[in-house]
Amino acid sequence: MKFAIISDIHGNYEAFKSLLMNLKEKDINHIINLGDIVGYGADPIKCIETIMYMNGEEVSNLDRNEKRIATGFRIKNIMGNHDSAVVNFTDVRFFNRMAYEAIIWTKEQLKHEHKSFLKKIQLSHQINEKYYFYHSTPTEIEEWNYIHDKSLAKYYFNKLEKKYIFVGHTHSLRFFIFREDNDKIIDVYPEKKIWELIEGYKYILNPGSIGQPRDGNFMPSYLILDTKRNKVHVERYEYDVNTAMKKITDAGLPYFLAERLRVGK
Repeated sequence: MKFAIISDIHGNYEAFKSLLMNLKEKDINHIINLGDIVGYGADPIKCIETIMYMNGEEVSNLDRNEKRIATGFRIKNIMGNHDSAVVNFTDVRFFNRMAYEAIIWTKEQLKHEHKSFLKKIQLSHQINEKYYFYHSTPTEIEEWNYIHDKSLAKYYFNKLEKKYIFVGHTHSLRFFIFREDNDKIIDVYPEKKIWELIEGYKYILNPGSIGQPRDGNFMPSYLILDTKRNKVHVERYEYDVNTAMKKITDAGLPYFLAERLRVGK
């Protein structure tokens, strides 16, 4: 079976919509979202309602075409720190200024049904006790730490028996690969399209971000997990970044949140 592994939509409906059209071309209809549906971007309601609609819930803010785009998908969601902050599960005072401003703005936009939906999202997911999915880290989940170097990756490799771990949170497409027989870690910013998940290795795989990439490429990234062949495919695609930027500035959110979409940092 094939799953699209995505993360960090962050209220960017233009990027999310283009993802769904991209997946329809590939005939992939199962999605695992590693969290942060909201925060930073100017379309939190459309992003939430698109996901709600995918899973058969009633929505009131999508037009006929937006519903058509969302039709045919099933999506499993994992809670991210911005999702958690919007529903007061995480203290927003620990966020940086721009993230804080965006969370406060997002709270004001969302209605009860949107917050109720976010509150029900789980912190983790697994497939066949083989593939494991989290927003930030596989333990101490609600501390919302980052796996952004080899030493941190090694900590989790040594602590856990799990071989295939998927996380988001950093907004950077990046793989940490641990060879069990010699204790070495490979740190990869993947350019190769297809990666075989090999026995004798452990993997921490980050698909990057849909709504706010930070790896120097403005194009959103995601992974396709093929559980039958035990492979992952690396994917990027273009979207209407100018409209996403304009929506952010029109909403009165910090200009930097718009500008970073253009440069991917």
